[in-house]
Amino acid sequence: MFRQEGGLTPISPCLGKTCDNHKIPPGSAGLGLGERLNTTQTDLVTVAPFRAWPGWRGARPRQPLRGVFRGLGRVLQVGDFVGMICFMRPPNPTGNIWSDHEIDLVVADYFDMLQMELSKQPFVKARRYAALHQIIGRSKKSIEFKHQNISAVLHKLCIPWIRGLKPMANYQKALVAGVERHIEAMNAQGFMHEIKVQEMEEAGDLFFGSPPVLAASQEETPEYMERLIRKFDPAVRDAQNKALGDQGEERVFHFERVRLQRAGCEGLARRVRWVSQEDGDGAGYDILSFYPDGHERLLEVKTTNGHRKTPFYISENERAVSVERPDDYRIVRLHDFATDVGAFELRPPLEDVVNLQAVSYRAQFS
Repeated sequence: MFRQEGGLTPISPCLGKTCDNHKIPPGSAGLGLGERLNTTQTDLVTVAPFRAWPGWRGARPRQPLRGVFRGLGRVLQVGDFVGMICFMRPPNPTGNIWSDHEIDLVVADYFDMLQMELSKQPFVKARRYAALHQIIGRSKKSIEFKHQNISAVLHKLCIPWIRGLKPMANYQKALVAGVERHIEAMNAQGFMHEIKVQEMEEAGDLFFGSPPVLAASQEETPEYMERLIRKFDPAVRDAQNKALGDQGEERVFHFERVRLQRAGCEGLARRVRWVSQEDGDGAGYDILSFYPDGHERLLEVKTTNGHRKTPFYISENERAVSVERPDDYRIVRLHDFATDVGAFELRPPLEDVVNLQAVSYRAQFS
């Protein structure tokens, strides 16, 4: 139970209800966690419940939290209840500008549904829209459109988005800022690392498609969106996620064995090696495999939970091996690894199939 200081009426968790017990007397002040609410009008307080995020570190978890909390979207945990404090004000039917409070609540609701989708848990979007409508007064269609804007922002960040909410790219700067606030609060890197990869239905089974076509020019992106991409660089995110990289390499390792077995090359299948696990990362490739005629395949595996155009890093050693052995070397790109994994191969010369950018230099004195 959430209580106000000074003997005021207790506030019980609910969603969208506006009974008399939820009213704050004008001019009252409730103590919050590190901040104080001063109100000069009657506000309606609700707690929008949602599921706990994996790896979430809340303020004083499992401790009684006292006070009225200012700021829509503040995440709290009391016992096993995780909720979001908001203040419901009369809707403005003529206003079109979304407040930060409204954006924070809609963004948090979106990420909650995303986590449920990735965890294969059922939810009904219409019910979520109805609950948000009760809180912020926006139409259900307006809320759905804002969720599609969030999908567009996540697509730019190469983060999985809810499949039933197709990206709508005409998002505003305020929404991008709201997504940034939520990612920072929930630790986006940790979230992406903890996405559970589904079990393979058949060991080594993979579907290979054609690689993306190298674009002649880059798509124009607003500067505030470019800044957010730099801040949460998907290439850095994937490079730092060793568990994801290992899972991708293992998937390709099994696939290569199965591919050779299906071709009747049992002997070659037994010779397939997971080089990065057995010998370390210095070879410039991860998997040593073979063509049915016995020629070697040197496979460097790059894995992401993002979409097929998610950028990735190539080391100088990997690039050098691709130049030395262009007929044998392949980059195997696995994408959408947490949802519906797809794959494609890139063959040298790499400069012809990807846009290589120097991001660091080695400094020496000779």
